[in-house]
Amino acid sequence: NNIYINNTGVINSLEDPSLDTVEGLEDAQSIACRVIEHLNIRCGTDFRSTSGDREIARLLIAGFTEPQMIEVVDKRAAEWMGTRFQQYLRPWTLFGDKFESYLQAPWPQMGGASKMDGLLSKIREEEERERREEERGIPPDRPYAADLA
Repeated sequence: NNIYINNTGVINSLEDPSLDTVEGLEDAQSIACRVIEHLNIRCGTDFRSTSGDREIARLLIAGFTEPQMIEVVDKRAAEWMGTRFQQYLRPWTLFGDKFESYLQAPWPQMGGASKMDGLLSKIREEEERERREEERGIPPDRPYAADLA
């Protein structure tokens, strides 16, 4: 019961198992893994890669794309991080029945600048810190020395 997609649409291999070997098709599960990984990075969560894969597969069947799912994660994170709604930054909420309304919602604004700018800045800072640590030979899971002070 795998679902495969290509750049023109979704193909359900339940009806034709031979589609499993067609070149250029991608397993929906790998898309779900990437989307959940993005959610975890963006929101500081730790959902398993299989969390929400049914919801994501349903969205793929409906014709939604991976970039659209990433956009919903980014929009909701920009609006909900640091608020009482932060607890709803989870696969079942983001990719559930309200997905399309989240997708169509405008990017949130804060003080004339998008909250997303602040989030992207934090991500860039974290990536830069990790790069510096790697150059200095500090393992990725080890706390940064400045954080311990």
